Amino acid sequence: MSKIEIDYKFERNLESDISVPYFYEKIFLGYVEGEDDIGYWSKKLKEYEINDIFLKEIKGKDNISKKIDEILHNEKLVFIFLDKDYNEILGRLSNNDKIIYTYGHSIENSFCCEKKLFDMIVDCNNLQSFNKIELENLKNEMEKFFSKAEKEMKELLIFDILNEKKAGEENYQAFGFLPQKSYEEFFTKEFKWKKNAKNSKEKILKLAEESFSQSEINDVKDKIDENDWKKYIRGHLLNSIFLLFFKKNTREVVSLGYFNKFLIEKCSSCREKCIKKDYYSEKMYKIKEIIEKNKVIN
Repeated sequence: MSKIEIDYKFERNLESDISVPYFYEKIFLGYVEGEDDIGYWSKKLKEYEINDIFLKEIKGKDNISKKIDEILHNEKLVFIFLDKDYNEILGRLSNNDKIIYTYGHSIENSFCCEKKLFDMIVDCNNLQSFNKIELENLKNEMEKFFSKAEKEMKELLIFDILNEKKAGEENYQAFGFLPQKSYEEFFTKEFKWKKNAKNSKEKILKLAEESFSQSEINDVKDKIDENDWKKYIRGHLLNSIFLLFFKKNTREVVSLGYFNKFLIEKCSSCREKCIKKDYYSEKMYKIKEIIEKNKVIN
């Protein structure tokens, strides 16, 4: 039996209702959580000249989580590309070389980059034709905007991480300390708390005080302060904040999909490369190593 037949049979075993000859000259399979992840991870693999992996959406972390053990123990040629979520801070990451995590909470935490957002606004507004004052004003506006976002979001982020840490503990009632997908759940476009917000700032602070010790809060805060808060915050939420700034500073009407596609295409991994060494280099080297060991010589 050839390698492709082995992989194809394995795919049928995982999802018996799907019958697709998906490899298109690629001989290894990689699972991702959603459709957006395919674009991001395809670009990332291409950066490291890895061309043997076909990426397939498995529709959500829950579905991938159910199959991780099955995938890793029954098929050596399958890779899994996952959002890191809060698992780095909570110490819950797997050290398996076939599981590759995002640099930050999600893929959005890499491609939502202020530099690329700035460039996108400059292009849309044709600011290249203006003087340096216009560009400087935009930079200052961006700094103020994200400073305000940090002021409102960072404390909620700490509470949200602790909430996930304690979820499942006896007598602990889980609570949504942070907007799950968009700033609009809690805040106005000016980053002021909505008066009719289901979760008022006072309610959240009181609940956090009752739920977490100052020692627990300081511990998570110290870990976040080692990097940038935008690395750890929920990806969809960060995405909505970036899109808000874009809309406030252009007249362009763009969909979230187009906005993300632009940022992914322009993404040069600068956020993860700000650390001393490229976050992905060692992980991609391991993938290459596994691929070389498992290639079939026809």
